Amino acid sequence: RILVVDDHHVNRFISRRLLEKLGHSAKEADGGYSALDHLSREDFDLIFMDIMMPDLDGRTTADLARRKLKAEGRPVPPIVAMSANTAPEDYHAILQDGFATHIEKPISLAEMEAVIFEITGYKSQT
Repeated sequence: RILVVDDHHVNRFISRRLLEKLGHSAKEADGGYSALDHLSREDFDLIFMDIMMPDLDGRTTADLARRKLKAEGRPVPPIVAMSANTAPEDYHAILQDGFATHIEKPISLAEMEAVIFEITGYKSQT
């Protein structure tokens, strides 16, 4: 069960389809507030979170989600940052903010599969 959080509908659609192709169940959230709403109702094993969103940015959303889930005694899933910013200092800042790792946009099937394997040890049967 994976939550894809991105304010752009095409990015969400592509990410969800790639995840489904890899054999995962995925839901979409169109921004930070929507992600928090999903997390209030359902547990996820992994989250792919866009960093730049207009309503509530990814860093703030991830922080609020972690605090909420911890306060409720619920599992906090690893959160993967999705961003087009690929400078080393951006990657370093993302890791300092508690993200599991970073994946570059545009996202490819191979990169998504590698990130999931790196975090969970799950290898798809594609």
